Amino acid sequence: MQTDKHDVFLVMIVPKVYKDDLVDVLLSLEMVGGFHLFPIQGFSHEHAYYNLQEQVTGYQTFYRFELAHSKINSDILVSRLKEQIAGKSIRFWLLPLLGGGHF
Repeated sequence: MQTDKHDVFLVMIVPKVYKDDLVDVLLSLEMVGGFHLFPIQGFSHEHAYYNLQEQVTGYQTFYRFELAHSKINSDILVSRLKEQIAGKSIRFWLLPLLGGGHF
């Protein structure tokens, strides 16, 4: 199975207020060839930070960013993201990408 040299999958959960900022940052990085973006609903037992609408609906709206990249660039990518989006309550995971390709 060909992975196109993408062997790490970065997933970020971003508050909706920072979506456009992160899109701009990712598009400015040469090592990022592209990414996916999805609106998601986040549920929690902690409602202290929910606004009134979120308290009524029971969830907060976030965006999930997905980005496959090379492990060689992983540390640099995460460092640059931390520099540019520090303090914005963005959760992330780096996952091994076992395979992929095109059909």
